Amino acid sequence: MSLGTTQPVRQLAGVLCLGTAVLLGWCCQDSPAQGPPKPTTGTGTGAGSPPLSAAQRKVAEDKLRAAAGRPGEAFKDWDKPAAVIVLTGEQQGYLEPCGCTENQAGGLARRMDLFHQMWQKGWPTLAVDVGGNLSKDRLTREQAKLKLDFFRKASAMMKYKAWNLGVEELKLGPDALFGLYSEWSADEGYVPFVSGNVTIFGSRDIGMPKEYVLSDVGGVRFGITSVLGKTDPHPDNGVNRMQEFAAIDPNVLKIDEPAAVLPGIVRKMRSEGAQILILLAHAGEEESKGLAAGFDIVVTASGPEDPIRKEQKVGNTRYVEPGMKGKHAPCIAIYNRGGRPVVGAFELVELDRDRFKNAPEMTQLMRDYQKRIELERPDSSYETFADPEHRDLAFVGVEQCKECHKGEYEVWKNSRHAFATTSLSHGRADEPKEYVVDRKFDPECIACHATGWHPQRAERFKTGFVDLAKTPHLAGQQCENCHGPGSAHVKAETAFAKDKKMTPELQQWRDALMNTRDCEDCHDHDNSPHFDFDKYWNGEGGRAPVKHGK
Repeated sequence: MSLGTTQPVRQLAGVLCLGTAVLLGWCCQDSPAQGPPKPTTGTGTGAGSPPLSAAQRKVAEDKLRAAAGRPGEAFKDWDKPAAVIVLTGEQQGYLEPCGCTENQAGGLARRMDLFHQMWQKGWPTLAVDVGGNLSKDRLTREQAKLKLDFFRKASAMMKYKAWNLGVEELKLGPDALFGLYSEWSADEGYVPFVSGNVTIFGSRDIGMPKEYVLSDVGGVRFGITSVLGKTDPHPDNGVNRMQEFAAIDPNVLKIDEPAAVLPGIVRKMRSEGAQILILLAHAGEEESKGLAAGFDIVVTASGPEDPIRKEQKVGNTRYVEPGMKGKHAPCIAIYNRGGRPVVGAFELVELDRDRFKNAPEMTQLMRDYQKRIELERPDSSYETFADPEHRDLAFVGVEQCKECHKGEYEVWKNSRHAFATTSLSHGRADEPKEYVVDRKFDPECIACHATGWHPQRAERFKTGFVDLAKTPHLAGQQCENCHGPGSAHVKAETAFAKDKKMTPELQQWRDALMNTRDCEDCHDHDNSPHFDFDKYWNGEGGRAPVKHGK
């Protein structure tokens, strides 16, 4: 039984019931808080010592964070800048931290708090994005459109000035992009798509993408342009996705040679008074570096998920890798030196939970997004087969399983697996109530928190969980998520209970159900970075064991 996955399967001498690993929500909620130990505020060095001052507490907290391998206070050694440039990109669909566990970095709510912290210091900001904000694997999904609308609203709140057209954005197609422009451009705070070498429908006069934008921040005029390169910043299994655009009619989509158009754009921006020039390069590393001449800052879409923390340069040009999944926000200070702006301090800000809170307006935006999902049910008509070779198989629910597998059911009902779906509504145990967002209709959450979905593709299997009203019998992370839909097994076992005859069909389904889904389909690096099958299975480290079967 394939369960619609090409992942390796784990052979277990188990029976039909309960997944072989702890629920994603269990690892999220059972984990101890990961914040730094709080320094004592009532005493200094011992009993009777005076309370620590705010400055002393900051020093103590920084030391504790450093001892735990965590970043200290952001911008600690910075002089007050004329402006701060915030450079992001390659979000890959991650609106929130890149996994469910409490110590994961990232999220737009924390990024919003970063801006609030800078604004409270009186620091003007300029934010630009190099593109790649949607998941490359889910571009055709209706939910991707809702996400892009979320990014659009969030970017306006954070006062972004430019979005590059990356591979993922451009693969939406010229019609869709122009439709979004027509819908969004009248909104206050509209963030334009920018590209110096992409033309759609044969004209630069239709309003998008803009060839470049100028922005005055902190008394400095910035010129921002962008390009889609010839090389892919993140080739898909070695395949350069840029080649897909070559087959499109140039009257519909034309992509010019980046090196051919940039000198002219630089001259235009300089002629209009731009003092600091920024290039957003959606290209591979070498190509991005090769385009640096004439720019003060180049932001590339290439590079590792967790980028290099130290300052990088190509000649005199500052070279920046934002990383992926929104875990970091590279920041560059611009200072006035001798009456002219210069590129100054650099810091790769990790958006951790110790230093950044969830901004309430972004939490509300997430609630609005989840409400849209509930009302619109994106991709609800799309479903696939758990086992393409046996398309009539159906999910039956744990109540059917427990009729024969009572011991296994008792293990399951007391595990976090059983409460997987309801956990989507009340959040983690350590999560502040004001942060909690009800996600019980979100396909990307349901995929590991209910029964009958492909966890990596967030696709519903035929007869899988829909919602608590329509399919309550499939709530939770149940037996069939690991062992496959059980309808044929139940039918064969019911016949066996009557006549006690072992048939090839019965043996076939008994054997098939021993091939379980790989635990890491849900407990992947994003969501369970410290997952250890033996520890979870046997209940080590204070966990209740989920071991079951023979």
